[in-house]
Amino acid sequence: MNEKNLFNVASNAFYRRGAWFGIFIKPQRFASPVNTGKWGTADIFVGSRRTGAQHLQDPMLMKLVPVHHGVQVPFSVHAEAEELTIVTKYGRIRFAFAEPSLILAKGENGLGLLMQRDMEIHQMARKRGEKGFETAFGYVCSIVYNPIQGEIEMNCPWDFERLSTPYIRNELKPDENGEFLLSIEETEAFGCIRDEYPSYEDAVESARADWEAFLDKQPELAPEYADLRKEAAYMTWSNLVDPAGLIKRPYIYMRSTDPASAWQMCQNAVVLKNNLEAGIELLLNMLDHQAPSGQLPDFFSDARGAYLMIKPPMQGWALEILMKEHDFAKEVPQDKLVMMYEGYARFADWLFEYRGTEDGLLFMEHGDESGSDDCPLFKDTLAVEAPQTSAFTALLLEKLGDLAKIVGREEESGPWYEKSKALIDKMLARFWTGERFVAYDHYQPDRVIETESIQFFYTLVLGKRLPGDVIEKLATDLEEGNGYLSNGGFTTVNLKNSPYTEVGAGLGKILPADQIIVTTGLYLAGKKEQAKRAAKIFCDGLGKVPNFYFANGFVGTWTAAAFQILANIYSNG
Repeated sequence: MNEKNLFNVASNAFYRRGAWFGIFIKPQRFASPVNTGKWGTADIFVGSRRTGAQHLQDPMLMKLVPVHHGVQVPFSVHAEAEELTIVTKYGRIRFAFAEPSLILAKGENGLGLLMQRDMEIHQMARKRGEKGFETAFGYVCSIVYNPIQGEIEMNCPWDFERLSTPYIRNELKPDENGEFLLSIEETEAFGCIRDEYPSYEDAVESARADWEAFLDKQPELAPEYADLRKEAAYMTWSNLVDPAGLIKRPYIYMRSTDPASAWQMCQNAVVLKNNLEAGIELLLNMLDHQAPSGQLPDFFSDARGAYLMIKPPMQGWALEILMKEHDFAKEVPQDKLVMMYEGYARFADWLFEYRGTEDGLLFMEHGDESGSDDCPLFKDTLAVEAPQTSAFTALLLEKLGDLAKIVGREEESGPWYEKSKALIDKMLARFWTGERFVAYDHYQPDRVIETESIQFFYTLVLGKRLPGDVIEKLATDLEEGNGYLSNGGFTTVNLKNSPYTEVGAGLGKILPADQIIVTTGLYLAGKKEQAKRAAKIFCDGLGKVPNFYFANGFVGTWTAAAFQILANIYSNG
């Protein structure tokens, strides 16, 4: 067993690809998150990422307390992709996903588990089968606990006044050989006891096979990134969920319990470029819930969607990268290509209808639409006309032209290409000063916004569609020593001229999206060696330079996506 955990257990749950529940490790009251998982520092729970868990104010559904002959014992945690191990001085308790909805837990040497929860009204524990019980959590899920080996001593009384079992204090005891095997099965509807269960060894092998098949498809990286490659890939693998509720196809979560937004879906589709089928599903997700107006949701979960925010339209950027490495006409099913073409076409129309200016450019309302909530472009105004929105949209228009050809509507491709080129020309005329890009207050169109934001360099996604002199000036400004490229990656503002602040993300932080967009932009613009240098600086800075979504390991999928994309550029570009 490797001593080092594969992932940061304080910030990430133990999941399998497709799973909606898992094992959560939570720091005890006085434990530092840095030490979580070390001896005597944490509690463990069965938890859920279904939206209904938010009604409970906590995703933790059942506390699991390791005991030896009924006495609580301290433990440490060891985490691999296929198995989570609780280590005590008496032996181990191990957890593995036999299936995305089924965890098996195995104990040895007289170890057992206390299962504890204080319940709310209408929540209850019901006996299931000869030895098991089921917990039902209203809007969330059902979980059935069944001792395949061992016995459960039940302590979950019924309280008519509360219409619930007010608490659960059940103890799982080992069999006469000092061992237990517990199944923990999650379902959306009422659960039941199975006639047969896989062995624990089969569960571990099933999870390992799925994990290794996924990892094998991720790009090989430079040797120095071998450990980070596995950890980042685990973030992607473990945060991919199966269809449920509103989610109709594989979907990815940003963190353990937070669904990814539309532009993160695009970024993760590029992470999955060697697994094109999965990447395409991510690109189609938002189209499943496209509004009649053509707007895409910012994000949605199994139970709700968010339409009152949007993120940068990165769909064209994702298609630009994926189409360079794949023949969509041969590798993507026709019905999915048609869905993508028609849906993105409606979205492009929506952008011009709802975010278009009188001169045919685009604007943003609120920093949310820039992708950085407290982006300094919005310091003095709610609505901003800036070049990056037009750059993303122009790329999307061009890709619509490409898709039109692929789906047999070649007569529609020309207008898309023309509209794309016209938008780029208007963008340059409006926002390029000859030295740099600027933005304008949408409500006062003559008022220039002078902030030196990294977002002006998002325009590089257009690659060589930009004039050569523009590319050269942008690339020069992004070189080391010119204020944007720190020893940990590109900062949100030019630190030579803008004060760093601990408050918020928009002033001086190192954000995953900036690294992805600007570095791939340099690469697409032909500045490959510069892109590779910037990529290496970011990858080498992980864990050494303060970075959002990286704290003693990746926190969810966002920085993990940035690492995987940039490490691939450095290693294979």
